[in-house]
Amino acid sequence: MTNLLVPTEPLPKPSYDAAALHVVPTATIKDDSTTIGIADSDMYDPNLTDEEIIKRFDDMQALGVNTVRVLIPWGAIQQAEPGSPLEALFPEDWSRIDFILSQAQERDMAVLGVLNSTPYWGGADGSGCLGCPGVAPDPTKFAAFAGEAVTRFNELYPGVVSAYEVWNEPNYYRSWFPVVDPVAYTEVLKAAYTAIKAADPNATVVAGVLAAVVSAGGFTMDPVTFVRTMYANGAKGYFDALSYHPYSYERPFGEQNPNFISPLRTLLQMRQTMLDNGDDLVKIWATEYGLPTSMVTYQQQADFIEDFLNTWAHGLTDEQIAQLPAQFRELAADWSNWIGPAFIYTLRDRLAAPDTEQGSMGLYYFDEVSGEWKMKPAAEVIKWIIEERTSNSFAEALAASLQKLVQQVAESVAAAVQTAVVPAVTQTVAQVGAQVADALANALAAWLGSLGKPAAVAASVTATDAPLPVDDVVQDGTDVVAEPAATELVEPEVTEPAATEPVEPEVTEPVESDIVAEGDVEVLAVRDDAEEDVADWDEDAAEVVDVTEDDVDADVLDDVDLDEDVDLDDDLDVDLDLDDVTDADGTPTGGRHAQGSVENATTVDAIKDRLAGGSAASDADTGGKAGGDTGADAAA
Repeated sequence: MTNLLVPTEPLPKPSYDAAALHVVPTATIKDDSTTIGIADSDMYDPNLTDEEIIKRFDDMQALGVNTVRVLIPWGAIQQAEPGSPLEALFPEDWSRIDFILSQAQERDMAVLGVLNSTPYWGGADGSGCLGCPGVAPDPTKFAAFAGEAVTRFNELYPGVVSAYEVWNEPNYYRSWFPVVDPVAYTEVLKAAYTAIKAADPNATVVAGVLAAVVSAGGFTMDPVTFVRTMYANGAKGYFDALSYHPYSYERPFGEQNPNFISPLRTLLQMRQTMLDNGDDLVKIWATEYGLPTSMVTYQQQADFIEDFLNTWAHGLTDEQIAQLPAQFRELAADWSNWIGPAFIYTLRDRLAAPDTEQGSMGLYYFDEVSGEWKMKPAAEVIKWIIEERTSNSFAEALAASLQKLVQQVAESVAAAVQTAVVPAVTQTVAQVGAQVADALANALAAWLGSLGKPAAVAASVTATDAPLPVDDVVQDGTDVVAEPAATELVEPEVTEPAATEPVEPEVTEPVESDIVAEGDVEVLAVRDDAEEDVADWDEDAAEVVDVTEDDVDADVLDDVDLDEDVDLDDDLDVDLDLDDVTDADGTPTGGRHAQGSVENATTVDAIKDRLAGGSAASDADTGGKAGGDTGADAAA
């Protein structure tokens, strides 16, 4: 038995031979706005079996997804400090993340790894504690773990993890405890960036990972203020991309009003901050977005995700850009040059809590009648969008190949025919060939794009383009909609990202005079973990609307200065039981799972039948507060 009071030699680190393990290079994350990934934090759930992890990968591939975001929790892998007496009892445990990455490698899937979760011994200034994964980490200790992880993955699974996020939602106190501190985060970022690049110069380091919150003392800080403070304390050059979680449950992302507080406005302001600091080549990724079906209907979840993916990929329309405040128009017009991949949170509902916000964010629900995981309409939407984008890419490639072939034929004819007739023959062949290539490519694109198109999507595409009706109430994002807006899929313009050379900076201590003070915008209730949801029942519209403060309406706050404090607590004190919400015929319209079935529909086929019968646009049901996966990350 080991005497814990006497230091002992730590167990030898496992050695691994990459050649002997038959490793092969795999796909990297495509740094493009049309890339769609799944953020599956629950993949690291210690209660999952290997078979269940395999099935999750199968479910992703069934959607056509080849990019996944997973946790790499420091606190779960290194429970004891390396070299300490306790390491003999609690050695490093890489088994779960190794299995996850091996499955991704077998499927040629790209991985975005989230480095987070503080062990009891890893807190800044000795502040760590057991069961406190959100404690602010010590920069040096965290960087050592990051470097070890990247080195290991490069040797065992080269190319699988091509990008790393440094922490998760550090602008929220439960993820950065006890007080949100962008200065301290910047020091952690600098140390981690240096260690990651030393282990893998080609890795993409993603910073920020910011929640869509407003400033409320030391509990939360809005993303714009957080990013400005990062730059003021030397963050430039220590990240290759910036990430954001633009949650909002009340209005589709592409229809939000940038004149008021909203995720869309925040995104544009973050981009302007980056330009002000000379980071025009750095893109913004959306590494979490989704809606809980405990608070909205299945169809509303699908409609919002469809709108988000299309807006994120292709930007705002010319009409929308013209209505933007002047300072945002140029940014919006340049959209495709600074927007990166999008990740939908999450793959499956949580069996233990399917009626909660965090437990009902999945694209798959568990059908208790059949005992199987089945797609929600949102999953069908994602599958169809990916198929559509793939077919468009194939058609473009085919057209380019045919045009090249036509050019070669024309050159051959020109060489064979007498000089007098060369111009005419060459021009004729080129014109006919180009027409054939375009016609064939367009036909193939239309045919391939029509395959597997879900009924819910077909219905929404043919729906009216009229503006959505909204309620005049103050909300945490924007308003619940009664009818989803039609979203026409636009053929994406795929461009290669600008290449940037990785910087090898030296970690330096921040200059005290450079520190920027936190913003003065404060709103009390910001997320489900900080304060109870409140709701407003509109009997005339027969809708339940969750009232939060992520967004504001012009009718209510026309005279409110965005730089002034806003207190929304006084008029928002109404409780509501979502179980009592029904439609005109008395049928429950909430997204909760009934015993033995799903109230929205028993199966995906039933959902499709309903949609085919003309009810594709379901009634708006309930709204909710937007928030990321802080709870899941903390649990890991």
